[in-house]
Amino acid sequence: MSIAARIVQAMAPTGLEVVQGVYNGQADTYLSFGLMAIPEDFADDAAQAERWLVDLHLFAPHARNTTTLKRQIRQCIRDAGFTDADMTDVSEKGTADDGTEQHIVFEFEDATGWGAE
Repeated sequence: MSIAARIVQAMAPTGLEVVQGVYNGQADTYLSFGLMAIPEDFADDAAQAERWLVDLHLFAPHARNTTTLKRQIRQCIRDAGFTDADMTDVSEKGTADDGTEQHIVFEFEDATGWGAE
């Protein structure tokens, strides 16, 4: 299973729409994520593994209390076998172009064998 599929599957208990990249749907609360692969564990002049860096973004209206949702997301990340997530509030002062006001970023990692994605 790909890293992207694992993230989508891990977030299923939240009931939110989850997309890789830009979200173009209509939900007022949703998750999007980005991935970066870093070659690791070099032997015989080649990487033997990849370390995946994941940034998962929660977007929500200002009026929504996201305290429980943020805890749930962190638990879903942990339950899926990823590292514990750092959480940063990068919300804008006003309403963003897409109508959201809360923007929370969860950063975590995963390591896989080469080619396993």
